[in-house]
Amino acid sequence: RLQELVRRPALPGGPAFAAAELDAAPPPSLSQKPANELVWERWTVQSEPGPVGRVPVLLARPRNEAGRRAAVVILHGTLKSKEDHADDLARYACRGYVAVSFDTRYRGERGSVEAYYQSLISAWRQNFAGPEAQAPGPGDEHPFMYDSVWDLSRVIDMLAARGDVDASRIGATGVSLGGMHVWLGAAADGRIAAAAPAIGVQGYRYATEKEMWHARVDTLRPVFEAAAVDLHGP
Repeated sequence: RLQELVRRPALPGGPAFAAAELDAAPPPSLSQKPANELVWERWTVQSEPGPVGRVPVLLARPRNEAGRRAAVVILHGTLKSKEDHADDLARYACRGYVAVSFDTRYRGERGSVEAYYQSLISAWRQNFAGPEAQAPGPGDEHPFMYDSVWDLSRVIDMLAARGDVDASRIGATGVSLGGMHVWLGAAADGRIAAAAPAIGVQGYRYATEKEMWHARVDTLRPVFEAAAVDLHGP
């Protein structure tokens, strides 16, 4: 059932990905020079038809090491982007991994904070509202979690096709919302051999009872405010 909820419109020709830069400059967000010489690559994965399916990928790998190696995908948190994990990518690559991060839906190169909030509000207001067993409806988006989990699987398609990646040794980690993506991604895609989500679970009942919900709401305040108006009026 999770796979059905995560599934997005498929590309007619199957998975599609293309290199934008195979020996790119290190990202400006890299805070210090890595101990080892690395290659930085930028790719574009097309996870579904149209602009919404364009997934920008940042990759780091050792420059002078041959053979297949383990890979790790790092997913960013709410209101962050792949560039925020440049130092993490470098650390993994210095240890011999192929390390990648990508911008999740409506973040980084894929949009703005305002576009992200609007996508969540639109999903709240326009998605299929009938029986859960019949969801999702045609045209529904789930930009908070499910759609980025689909993108994660398409990035894994790219990694599995590389000659320098051991497809049986692909792991994933993420922080906060990225941790949620990792939990769901590992359940939906058996190719993720190891998952290490960080602060990727929140007990909403506990947070409400203990008055500890404010930080979660503040990251998505426009969405909660829109929902409150819809449910109770201004």
